[in-house]
Amino acid sequence: MSPPSPCSKQAAPVVSAVIPSYNYGGFVGKAIDSVLKQTYRYVECIVVDDGSTDNTREIVAKYGDRVRYVYQANAGLPEARNTGVRAATGEYVAFLDADDEWEPNFVEIALEYFDKLPKEFGLVACRAVQVDLDSKPLGLKRLTPEIDEEVSLTDLIFRTRFFPTAVVARKSAVVDAGYFDPNYVSEDRDMWIRIAEHHRVFIHRERLVLIRKHPTNMSKNASSMKEKIKRTIIKSYRAYPQLRGRKLFWLHVWSFFYFQSGWTYYDQGRRGTAIGELLKSLALWPFYSKPRLVNEPALFRLRALAIFLLRKPKV
Repeated sequence: MSPPSPCSKQAAPVVSAVIPSYNYGGFVGKAIDSVLKQTYRYVECIVVDDGSTDNTREIVAKYGDRVRYVYQANAGLPEARNTGVRAATGEYVAFLDADDEWEPNFVEIALEYFDKLPKEFGLVACRAVQVDLDSKPLGLKRLTPEIDEEVSLTDLIFRTRFFPTAVVARKSAVVDAGYFDPNYVSEDRDMWIRIAEHHRVFIHRERLVLIRKHPTNMSKNASSMKEKIKRTIIKSYRAYPQLRGRKLFWLHVWSFFYFQSGWTYYDQGRRGTAIGELLKSLALWPFYSKPRLVNEPALFRLRALAIFLLRKPKV
């Protein structure tokens, strides 16, 4: 059912699902289907076509007035999301990448948490399941208990806590944060950090999104991903002078950054660069006394180093 009009007496809030798509015609239909199958009735579906040259327009057209189609000249993922936020009529916005899917109760459960939480919470996210092209679950690392938890500004600066597809946010929180920064290409953590500056952020335990891994994922470009995350950390350091005196915190941030960067290079088949990144991580912070706090096993970087040296990457 379509969301209530602005003149409707329906009290239920509208949630605007924003799906940016650039040449993802082969995926976007499944993403749209997952929005239209939501158990919560008042969800509007907005597809922002970011200058696609494939059949994205034709795929979306098949859904008729159940989907709002917005076309723009190619401007990148952040601007596509911003276009969707501006077009959204809902009190809440949710961001669904065109190659991902939501479980049918994704929106319903997010709103249940918003109803239970104090009004200062501006964002609710859930856990995710990574799947292959056939939607079959990939290996899942669960070293820490999956609980309902609030995450802080420093938690988000330290490392990524959730996928953008897992987020439902108050539209006002996104607008107040200044929209997605177009200089950060696909780095979403910058937005969540800025929301957390003025609003509280919550992650619940349910795994209600499917993150599809495939060769054309933007995250497959190791150098690009490293640069985007690096800029996000530097931007945060400059933006929050009250945190600059916490030298141990920033050593942890950079150490974990180089560890994650090493894995990204290794997955791309660049073993030598991966080892170099890992050695930088060890040099900055030699020993993690509580590795499970970062969802890693004991001696996780030495384990990674052994893998990088002895096991040929799967590319």
